[in-house]
Amino acid sequence: MIFNKLDIDSMISYKLDIDSMISYKLDIDSMISYKLDIDSMISYKLDIDSMISYKLDIDSMISYKLDIDSMISYKLDIDSMTSYKLDIDSMISYKLDIDSMTSYKLDIDSMISTS
Repeated sequence: MIFNKLDIDSMISYKLDIDSMISYKLDIDSMISYKLDIDSMISYKLDIDSMISYKLDIDSMISYKLDIDSMISYKLDIDSMTSYKLDIDSMISYKLDIDSMTSYKLDIDSMISTS
């Protein structure tokens, strides 16, 4: 079978068309691969966002703990003021004792003076 040159040229041209379609398919495959890479980067960004959100939750818990600590500190201050009030109460009680002793002394003085 003898091919004429035009037939051979057309077959070569056809093969080149097939090659370009294969090349085109490879380009599409690389674009799909690139899209998958972008999707994985988006997924990675979402993971980072969730970690940031988790960190924010931890920060708010730490802030909440600091608030609780300040309330405990405030309670301790109130307890010390209560203790201070008890000291003042005991000093008032002591003053009342001194007053009663003074009153007793006055009674003794009046008994001495009447005798």
